[in-house]
Amino acid sequence: MNSIDRILSDREKRFEDLMDLIHYHKKTLICGRINYPGSDKNNYYALKAFKYLEKLLDNTFTKKISYKGTRQGYDGPSFILILDEEDHIIKEKAMELEHEHVLGRVFDIDVYTKEGMPLSRLDKNASPRSCVVCGDLVYNCMIMKKHDLHEVLDSINGLIEDLPHI
Repeated sequence: MNSIDRILSDREKRFEDLMDLIHYHKKTLICGRINYPGSDKNNYYALKAFKYLEKLLDNTFTKKISYKGTRQGYDGPSFILILDEEDHIIKEKAMELEHEHVLGRVFDIDVYTKEGMPLSRLDKNASPRSCVVCGDLVYNCMIMKKHDLHEVLDSINGLIEDLPHI
C-alpha cells in the first residue's frame, strides 16, 4: 500500500472511531488535526504544530471535557475531545482559534454534533480559509495552482519554526 492509500485508509478509520465515540457518549465531539501538505504527516514540523493545537484545545475547553484522547496514524495525529457544551458554541470557539492563532490556517478543528453531523464554517456564515502563502482564498490558489508544494511547506514550516518551544 502506498503512502496516499495509507493516509486515505487512516482517515476512514479515524472517522469510524469518531462516530463510535459519539454514539457511545452522545455528546459533541472535537477532532483537532494539522492541515499539513504532502505525504509525511508525522514530521518534526507537523508534530510541533500539533502539540500547539493539542495544548490550545485542552486549555480552551478544559472545564467542559468529559473524554480526551489522541490518535496516531499515517494521516498524522488527532486530538479528540468529547465536550459537555452545545455544538454551536464549540464551533464558534473553534473558528475563533482557527482565525486568531498564528497557526490557525493549518489547524483543522472539526466539530461534530451529538448525532454525528459535522458542522462546517459555512453553517456559521464564516469566511473561507485564506492561503498561508499569499492570503488569497485557499480554493482559488488550489484551482489556479498558484503555489508548488515546496512554497507552501516553506511558508508553513516558517510559521512553525518561529513558535517558542512548549
